[in-house]
Amino acid sequence: MWIGLFLFAFTVTRLQKVAGECSKQDYQYCVRLADPLLKDPQLIYPDKQDDIEHVCRSWSLFVDCVKKYTEKCFTDIRRQEFNKAVESPVDSIHQLCTVPQYQSEYLKHATCMKATLTKDSHCGRHYRNLAAQVSGDAGRAAICCSHHRFRECVLDRTRNTCDPEAGPFSRQILDK
Repeated sequence: MWIGLFLFAFTVTRLQKVAGECSKQDYQYCVRLADPLLKDPQLIYPDKQDDIEHVCRSWSLFVDCVKKYTEKCFTDIRRQEFNKAVESPVDSIHQLCTVPQYQSEYLKHATCMKATLTKDSHCGRHYRNLAAQVSGDAGRAAICCSHHRFRECVLDRTRNTCDPEAGPFSRQILDK
């Protein structure tokens, strides 16, 4: 799921390069809305109900902004391609925000899984490297390699440090 958010953010950071005739300020505003979701430790992987609600509100603002931007700046075909590319992360976050059963299952594993993502002793350095690349001008190959290292680290750490049910749940989240 959060990997999907990275890919969504990566795609959004490339919007400005595709839609040069549109306002750079509009584009930058949307990107700034995503920054806390990628960089704030409380929001990277929310492990409390209040944090999930904050993520959901922030995510909604971000998606609305991107939707308005693509409606204004993209052709119908380009917008359809973009929507298809980001469909999975949008659906994943929507599920977390609207399906109580999924949210409950998520929260059961969230504290341990969050530690695998954010702590330097686990996968925190990989996460920050990936976030920096997505926010910057890194190429697809570099982001793909960083994503793979991060994903493998999280799966390994989750399997070795969290309860047995967290491993498959972690894989499901990372693969969306």
